Amino acid sequence: MKIVLAVLSLMLFPILCMCLQEKNERPKSTTVSYELYSWQNSGGQWCFSILTMTDRAKTAEDIFDKQESIYGIDKLKETISRMRPGTRLVWMKNPWQGTAVKGTESVVWPPRETMNEVKQFAARKHVVVTWSK
Repeated sequence: MKIVLAVLSLMLFPILCMCLQEKNERPKSTTVSYELYSWQNSGGQWCFSILTMTDRAKTAEDIFDKQESIYGIDKLKETISRMRPGTRLVWMKNPWQGTAVKGTESVVWPPRETMNEVKQFAARKHVVVTWSK
């Protein structure tokens, strides 16, 4: 009986190891989502801010943080190029529209052609861009 158990153990051990290895090799399918905000500076250049999507409402300080701001379409594309495939960007409308929060009226979408250009570029990098409602 001990020999039969030993033989069975030796036969089943490699199968168990293969199952465990296969489980560890499966890619994790977590999608990272970000909010994308846009505005034009006084020189007419498009500026952007990419913030992690959370349940918390973003403040003007979050969006207009000069150290985190991205200046120009080309820099935005560079940033998108560094994102993991499967990342999701939601291009946000002005979250304060219709309110009197000073300075926030500049959060606007660029022309539709610009948005489509960014969306097509992102798609080639396997990053999904959608518009907020």
